[in-house]
Amino acid sequence: MSESILNRKPGLFVSSQSFQKSEKRQHPEIWEEKVVQNDFGTEYEMEEMSRVEVPEIKPSSYFSWRIWLDRFFAILLLIPGLPIMAVVATLLILTSDGPILYCQRRVGIRGKVFPLMKFRTMIRDAEKKTGPVWTSVNDPRITKLGKLLRPTHLDELPQLFNVLMGQMALIGPRPERPEFTCHLEREIPGYSNRSLIIPGVTGLAQVNLPPDSDLESVRRKLTLDLEYIQTANFKLDFQLFLCTFLRLLCIRGDVCLRWTHVLREVNVPDYMRKTEGTTETVPATFVDQERKMHDEEVILKEKNRGSAEFLEKVE
Repeated sequence: MSESILNRKPGLFVSSQSFQKSEKRQHPEIWEEKVVQNDFGTEYEMEEMSRVEVPEIKPSSYFSWRIWLDRFFAILLLIPGLPIMAVVATLLILTSDGPILYCQRRVGIRGKVFPLMKFRTMIRDAEKKTGPVWTSVNDPRITKLGKLLRPTHLDELPQLFNVLMGQMALIGPRPERPEFTCHLEREIPGYSNRSLIIPGVTGLAQVNLPPDSDLESVRRKLTLDLEYIQTANFKLDFQLFLCTFLRLLCIRGDVCLRWTHVLREVNVPDYMRKTEGTTETVPATFVDQERKMHDEEVILKEKNRGSAEFLEKVE
């Protein structure tokens, strides 16, 4: 650890955003950040956390040359993929109002943010009122066509262009949104190790586990992501690709996992959990945020009603 970090006092304000990002990337296990708004913009407060021993993760040597393999297969997949994308785009135009493609900021290798492309599966301006939130079960923002595209993962097809641009790989940890990454890095020691390699369109965690719903589900996926990062090889990638393809054909997930031999039992290591007595928080889902906004609106109406009644009595 650098001497500058050892001598730094907790609670020191760091006005340089690039320096803050560098320190956080190099030593994510001992720092947490708080965002403080002031008249001059945003500054970052970094606090020293109790040190957690996070094992060193060494990526497989397979990744040193795989990027060219990904681009080659992405070109091959675009041959049958382009007609399918044309059909999906036509259906989107006919069934709902809004853009065909949706670009969302995601965190890539070494924390670099890039625009991830996907077919729009939600209504226009889905997060205008709530801000960034997790998708919930039976989310009312999902369109009728989106309910078909999401389970079959056809909405992910435009990410083949992300692969061609070197921003993503065909197989790897799924890229998370930066709004959630900052939060999850504070809550789960070692979470930043996911960004040691290029993120993927599908991966070992995605084929084995359901979408994130709480911190424990994130830990379970992180466990499989780190297993993949350390043990990846061409055979495993082929098995994961085949499993994903079979699921596109609407074959049951457990059957695909057994046929392709990628079924995994997940044992979350202890270091990923905070010490006892600490409070854990998770990113809000759309339903949670909508309920919170409704409750705040009710409270505000009650306050306004009480104020009006008081003024009437005074008069």
